[in-house]
Amino acid sequence: MLILAIFLFVLLVIGLAGISGNKPELVFFLSVIGVTLLIIGTLFLFTSLYLKASPLFFIVLLFTFIVAILVVSSKVLR
Repeated sequence: MLILAIFLFVLLVIGLAGISGNKPELVFFLSVIGVTLLIIGTLFLFTSLYLKASPLFFIVLLFTFIVAILVVSSKVLR
């Protein structure tokens, strides 16, 4: 969770730099990533605490979210 918090902080700093540099696409992309990481973290906590799911489930979930982000960002940035 500490690594995730550091990663979110770095994304926030890059997002602020994107706002000051007038790059709305970058800000949108980073906000999508941040929301996705929040959803993944919530699902991870819920399932690990209550369902004791296997780590493979989270790996598949993570790759699914990454592919979805790449598809959305490629359509938005064009």
